[in-house]
Amino acid sequence: MNVDELINKLKITEEKNVKLEQELQATKEHLKKYTAPASRKVYYESNKEYILEKMKAKPTPPEKRKEYNRESYLRKKEKVRQSVDFTEGNSSSHRKLEWVCLIFLFGRCNL
Repeated sequence: MNVDELINKLKITEEKNVKLEQELQATKEHLKKYTAPASRKVYYESNKEYILEKMKAKPTPPEKRKEYNRESYLRKKEKVRQSVDFTEGNSSSHRKLEWVCLIFLFGRCNL
């Protein structure tokens, strides 16, 4: 490679770098409203009593809470089943492994 080719390659690289930096800044500006919502923090600090009253006036019914918790439990259990490959070995060892994973996942035992 001669000097002209290297200079040309350097210019192209610098142009790409500037373009990527501009794109990065645009992305950061776009994400600011989602990742650093200072306005929402101010809103919740100034309207704290109103929000708490609203939550107390409309609590989640115990039946709904049980339903939500059960659905969450079943989703977590299904994730554990999918993450552990049950194709090898006999079924009793699979059940033991499944219970160990569930116990570890839901914190019923300190392993």
